[in-house]
Amino acid sequence: MNVALTIHRIQKDNIIDYEDISTSLFSFLINRIKKSCIAFGEQNNLNQDVSWVLTFDDGFSSDYEIALPLLMEKEMQALFFIVPSYVGRPNYLTWKQIKSLSDNGMEIGSHSLNHVDMVSVSKLQRMSELNDSRKIIEDQISKSIRSFSFPFGQFNN
Repeated sequence: MNVALTIHRIQKDNIIDYEDISTSLFSFLINRIKKSCIAFGEQNNLNQDVSWVLTFDDGFSSDYEIALPLLMEKEMQALFFIVPSYVGRPNYLTWKQIKSLSDNGMEIGSHSLNHVDMVSVSKLQRMSELNDSRKIIEDQISKSIRSFSFPFGQFNN
């Protein structure tokens, strides 16, 4: 069985938001799951009951500043879901950092163009959120985007 562990923001000192985790907790988590963590698209190792896929939502700057060095040290990969309209804002990744994540073996995916609730918008807006986000990210990192994370976990048919 594959299980996704989704991280939002890692904080060195003060936890600001309910979705934040501390650097020490992040270190503890990756040490616990390292042996059973798989890269996006890998098959579950038959000798393991559970394999973990480590993901990051929203594109916070801590993805690059804190997570990437620790992941590289542990020789682990993760999947980073980016919201293009957030890129370059304070406390969010820059395109240069996102490209660096990708160049260092991390998978980059889309988290929509504007982080909207995909269930509550029109079909036309959903298509724009999906297609425009993918195109922008692909143009910036020069790689195909193969994955999408629904904002707020909200989805329908």
